[in-house]
Amino acid sequence: MTDERQKAIDFIHAYMHPTGDDEYERKKLKYRNMAIKALEQQPSWISVEERLPEERKAVLIHCPEIKCTFTATLETLLDTQIWWSFGGDGPIQYEVVAWMPMPKYEEGE
Repeated sequence: MTDERQKAIDFIHAYMHPTGDDEYERKKLKYRNMAIKALEQQPSWISVEERLPEERKAVLIHCPEIKCTFTATLETLLDTQIWWSFGGDGPIQYEVVAWMPMPKYEEGE
């Protein structure tokens, strides 16, 4: 979990003071827990130095050289790692520094 995300969670915990109104406290606790869960489940960037994604699985990748994020898959061919862009004309020609799992979408959100 990133430092910024942990700071947000700590802030939510620290500034949720009781008011004495039981109904309001129940709602506040419910929404606090929802916010923390959302922060904890939010995907975050993973350095390619730290680890690589599963091969041939769609992920988001970041190429700082061109300030761009792509949907791509990783494949190893003859001991060479190649990133393939979705909808592109071939392998990505820029340095990939980080990746993250594709965000989940649930109907009705």
